[in-house]
Amino acid sequence: DSDRLLCKTKGCTTTEDTLTCCDPAASCTEVDCASSGLANRGSGFNCALGNCTADDKAKCCLAYCSSYTCPAPYIMKEHVSQVTCKGHECDHDHDKKTCCEKRALCSTYECAEGLVMVESDQYCAGAVCRVSDAAICCRTPTVHTNGEATFQFVKQSESGKCLGAANEEPASHYYTKSELTQLAKTCAEVCAGNATCSGYSLNTEKNCYIWLENGLHGGGESWHGAHCWIKTPIVEPGAPSPQPCESSQKSVVTMKSIHVASSPTTTTSVPTDIIPQQQLNKNKQNNTMLFFIVICVILLGGALLALIAVAMFSRRPSTSASAAPTNSARSALLEDPNTV
Repeated sequence: DSDRLLCKTKGCTTTEDTLTCCDPAASCTEVDCASSGLANRGSGFNCALGNCTADDKAKCCLAYCSSYTCPAPYIMKEHVSQVTCKGHECDHDHDKKTCCEKRALCSTYECAEGLVMVESDQYCAGAVCRVSDAAICCRTPTVHTNGEATFQFVKQSESGKCLGAANEEPASHYYTKSELTQLAKTCAEVCAGNATCSGYSLNTEKNCYIWLENGLHGGGESWHGAHCWIKTPIVEPGAPSPQPCESSQKSVVTMKSIHVASSPTTTTSVPTDIIPQQQLNKNKQNNTMLFFIVICVILLGGALLALIAVAMFSRRPSTSASAAPTNSARSALLEDPNTV
């Protein structure tokens, strides 16, 4: 019918001829979005024609955030299942910030005593690290062995590279991520296999410094989320307890060191490894002999005291024997008339 209708003037105008030439577009509320799991835009939006069709879903319907898959390392925000995206399909460019939030780094989590932080850039399960993230962010210390040395790497609390004893960046060797991949080793494994390496720093880009000086500590230059991991000797699990002779040797060495340190003519202690083993054995024999001498003295002293006691009791005079002569003498004096 629009082909037969005429505008009011020679040239059709919006103000004069809209109602004559056009029908009102149908409202988006007529579109069934719910059956497709979508939300309806509402009465403020219209279909393309006077009657809505299935083609109008792209214009009239909106997808929910619950239908969106957040890219790593993002996760779906809480309580956004009924929040809608900007179109009938969610996409990264328009809806990631609306529907998703970034997971927290494990570096914001504090592991319990006896556990250490994982060395790679792991993320917690949510936007905030929780106690349940210990399984993701923490591990038991890895024990490394190089020859007879057994050690583990301990992460320093201060962020940044390691510093040397002079609070300067120590001597180092640098490995890129690709070089570590070619070696098929982690930064920790490279340091563990190097006898001169005292620690390492690994950043979030998986580039690595191994530090080749002693006296390391944390707090160095910031380097893309790196920390200072220091090689720390440990007692190998299952190692036998020290034997008594080892304890005795330790006590003797300690006394020797104290004696030398207190000497007015000596400024340094004697190292514990220079005391001859023969001297230690001799000291042990002397201690044993002294013990037996003390025991013998105690026994002899007791026997001597017993003999003295017996002698004293045997020499004590009898009371009845001493009184008899006195009575006889008195009787003799009474019977003898010549006694004055």
